Amino acid sequence: MNLDPRRQTDKLSLGAGLNIMYGSFSTTVGINKPSSVLGDGQLKLDDSEISYATRLGLQYTTEIILVFKSDPEFSGLGSLMTAGLDEIW
Repeated sequence: MNLDPRRQTDKLSLGAGLNIMYGSFSTTVGINKPSSVLGDGQLKLDDSEISYATRLGLQYTTEIILVFKSDPEFSGLGSLMTAGLDEIW
């Protein structure tokens, strides 16, 4: 959750904010033992946490423009289909 009251224009903002974050983690992992007579072991971790941060300040934001120019690479489609798709791109 992010509460961020502020006064701003298109590129300039002044204000204060409060960030509250909750996270949880749970995992179970098998552990092989040298002798399988007694069976394998297991490691289990479970945890959760709540934290917060405050923010005060002046921020100036500039515009970000991303221009992607990558050509697609096709493989495993056969020569006829690859040639047809290469024509499209």
